[in-house]
Amino acid sequence: MRLENKVALVTGATSGIGEAIARLYATEGAKVLIGGRKEELGTTIANDIKSQGGEASFVHLEVTEQSNWDNAVKVAQETYGGLDILVNNAGTNAATAFPNVDIDKWNDIMAVNVTGPMMGIETCAPLLKVSGEGAIINISSLGGMYGTPSTAYSTSKWAIPRTRPTLTLTGESGATLSNQDSLAGRT
Repeated sequence: MRLENKVALVTGATSGIGEAIARLYATEGAKVLIGGRKEELGTTIANDIKSQGGEASFVHLEVTEQSNWDNAVKVAQETYGGLDILVNNAGTNAATAFPNVDIDKWNDIMAVNVTGPMMGIETCAPLLKVSGEGAIINISSLGGMYGTPSTAYSTSKWAIPRTRPTLTLTGESGATLSNQDSLAGRT
């Protein structure tokens, strides 16, 4: 098991790619925090992982809320003794494109897809540093490279991989940073 005794926080883990990552990490031995907004789904996923011999807990996490990030870090520390891996997977999309960009939709997409991961990195960095082998995985999308009909989504997914050079230069996270483009083309 490649992730034995590692603690992972996966955002957007109540469905889709995030759920798949959480389940895979658990089968590889990680203790997984299922981060998401849908408590019933998250608890069901955590219980399913436990029924298969894994370790998992649900933590309510709206990635745009600092208090939720603070709580997630607290739960990681109190429940599992730390944090080794942060997977910034949560994302959103809405149809908004030039020449008629809806600024409210734009701001919502940017908040979830760009600001949320930044908040996660900032909040989780101290625990990741303590682990000595911390890893940050930012899930992006091919839509950030090639564009989509949603200007805001494409722009937000282009921004995610651009955090890597900044964090690498500053060394502030104390963790290995990996940006992944979703082959599904959407996160």
